[in-house]
Parts: sequence; structure tokens; C-alpha cells
Amino acid sequence: MVVISGDGADKTVSTNIHSRPFAAVLSNAKLIVLPDIGHMVHHAVPELVVAEIGAMIGMIAPGRAAAN
Repeated sequence: MVVISGDGADKTVSTNIHSRPFAAVLSNAKLIVLPDIGHMVHHAVPELVVAEIGAMIGMIAPGRAAAN
């Protein structure tokens, strides 16, 4: 499991209230915290989000992750 979060000044989602505790309760979670980005990480760094999804798919079903 991967949790990607921005640590920018976000009034909607707080990394310390939401992302860090969520990742802490997941076994083997990978937490990626991006500086100066809000909660819309999929808009700010779509290539990172797609790469992390592909990596998770590759771990679950080797050979099925989309090649980029």
C-alpha cells in the first residue's frame, strides 16, 4: 500500500491528522510526503501517482503493470 500526501498549507486535508496516521496503521505501507503540495497530488504530480500505482500492480500481479 502506498499513501501519497502533500504537506503544503492545506485547510482540507492535514498530513499529520490524515495521511501519517493512516499509513501507520497499514502493514508495510509506504508513505510519500511531498513538500509544498496540497491534497490534490494526482493533479500536481500525476506521473508519480501513476508510477506508484504501476509499482503496486507489479507487486500484486507481476507482468501485468502497464509499461511506460
